[in-house]
Amino acid sequence: MKLYYKHDNLLEYIGDFTTQKDALKEIYAFWKKLGYTLPYTRSVLHNGYTIFDIGFYGRFYELYKDGYEPANMKKIERKNKMIKVRGFEAVSDKMRKTTGEITLPKKGTSKAIAYDIYSPIDVTIPPMESCMIWTDVKAYFQDNEALLINVRSSMGKQPVIIAHNQGWVECDYYDNPQNEGNLGVNLFNLGKTDYVIKHGDRIAQAMFIHKLDADNGDADTVRQGGFGSTNANR
Repeated sequence: MKLYYKHDNLLEYIGDFTTQKDALKEIYAFWKKLGYTLPYTRSVLHNGYTIFDIGFYGRFYELYKDGYEPANMKKIERKNKMIKVRGFEAVSDKMRKTTGEITLPKKGTSKAIAYDIYSPIDVTIPPMESCMIWTDVKAYFQDNEALLINVRSSMGKQPVIIAHNQGWVECDYYDNPQNEGNLGVNLFNLGKTDYVIKHGDRIAQAMFIHKLDADNGDADTVRQGGFGSTNANR
């Protein structure tokens, strides 16, 4: 059986499945990655195929029996079989600010709530001075999510802090035309001695969270730039 995701008058091919149960597992796995568990699913049977209506979210999937093909709908192949929900990528070469090897953020333990961010450079920060470290990494996530960046707890010994206390990243920072979403970590050394960072050291940690909107106060302004661009057009 072939499973398709229906959107924009298209049927996007997801994959072949032996049973309807296997197809539903794939759908549920996707919604679980979004933070939802076992969404309500209504099945509508047709001649040769079944429509799965993910009721709460207005999403439709069509599962075709072997020998049947979708009619009157353009079919497309999914470019990336892994459904992208949230994660990290390296920026393109033209947007890089460093030349060393890039390490994508990753968890330190299986139950960690944040992903360690690694320095792509060697740098020494003198006492009472700051340094912006561009990671050459970007993060993608959903419209109703955000990314928070903080220093690691061990950095409090120096102490070293993020110069603006905490990094807040919105989903539209990803792939913006100015810097492609390059994550920068601006560290400030509050200590009395130099703070030495080596290539590959963990310099911060990033945590994905859900974003809640108020009943009022929304904006329709579209991001035009990259780092620190929120007030660029005011």
